[in-house]
Amino acid sequence: MKEEDVDRSHAQHKILQHLDKAVIGQKNLEINKEVTLEELYNIINNMEKDKVIRMDGFQSKFYVAYWEIISIDLLKMVEESRKSCKILDAIN
Repeated sequence: MKEEDVDRSHAQHKILQHLDKAVIGQKNLEINKEVTLEELYNIINNMEKDKVIRMDGFQSKFYVAYWEIISIDLLKMVEESRKSCKILDAIN
């Protein structure tokens, strides 16, 4: 192991020791529930307007301005990513 890997591992351990070992019950249900259009809109609408959300370079104001056109596809993409527990290649 490289020295920087050891430092990173140590830092991660220090942070993780303060977190619960498992997410159970209601909290698990909340974390894994489907995202709604309203939640997605609120997240995007509350971001800084010049903030770039993805690697595509579009700012959050683009997503707000074209919400009616892109909302369903964007929600499908978010849900697919959530369900697969992976960031889709199209995003990454």
